Amino acid sequence: MTGLVAKPHAMNIHTVLWTTAMINSSSFDPEFGGETYPSPSPNFQEALDCNYFVNQGMTYFWWKGTGGGVDFFSPDATAWMHRQEDNALSTGIDGFKLDFAENYVGGATVHDAMFDTASGMVSRQTYSERYYQYFLAYGRAKNGPEFMTMTRAWDASYGFPWRLYAKKENSPISWMGDQRRDYSGLAKALNEELVSAAAGYVAPGADIAMASGSDLGDGIPLMRS
Repeated sequence: MTGLVAKPHAMNIHTVLWTTAMINSSSFDPEFGGETYPSPSPNFQEALDCNYFVNQGMTYFWWKGTGGGVDFFSPDATAWMHRQEDNALSTGIDGFKLDFAENYVGGATVHDAMFDTASGMVSRQTYSERYYQYFLAYGRAKNGPEFMTMTRAWDASYGFPWRLYAKKENSPISWMGDQRRDYSGLAKALNEELVSAAAGYVAPGADIAMASGSDLGDGIPLMRS
C-alpha cells in the first residue's frame, strides 16, 4: 500500500480513500454482480463488546450492508478509531472521502433522529458534524495540515431531506453525489453546488457524469437560500 501511494505522489497525484462512520456486521457490493460478505468486519465484535457504537450497539441496514455507527463523542471509541486508521494514514494518504451513511442510523425517514452517545442524546445533525470534524482533525494531526476530507455540503438524495452535512470549516472539499445521469441530474448537481457555495463552502463539486441510472438518488429540490 505504501508503494501504491508513493508512485502517484511522485507524479504529483494525491490519494484519497473512501470511508464512512459505519463498521459492518455483514456487507455487500450493491453494484450488479457485486460480492456479498456475510461475516462481520474483523473489528466489529470488539467495537460492539466495548460499547463503541451509538444507540447501545444497534445495527442498521445501509447501502453497503448492516452495521453500527461509531460513537465519535466517546474518548474510548475515538482512541480505538485512531488505531483503526493508523495503518492507512502511515502510508501517506492525502485524505478521506466521507460518505453519508449516518443518514441510515436511527431510521431512514427521520430527519431529526436522536442518537444515544457517550455525551447523551444528540441530533443526527450534531452526530454528522462530529463525524466529519473527527476525520479531518485526526488526519491533519497525523499527516499534516494539507490532509483533506471530502464531505457532502448541501444535499438531498435517496429520499432524505435536504441539509448541510459537515460544518464548512470541516469540509475542505465538498461534493454533491448520486444524481441521475441525465440533464435533470446535471441541473440538480449545479443547483447543489451553487447553494453550497452561497453557504460558504469553498470547493464544491459533483460526481463526474453523475452516478445514478434511476430516480433513487434524486430529490430535485431546486435552489433555496
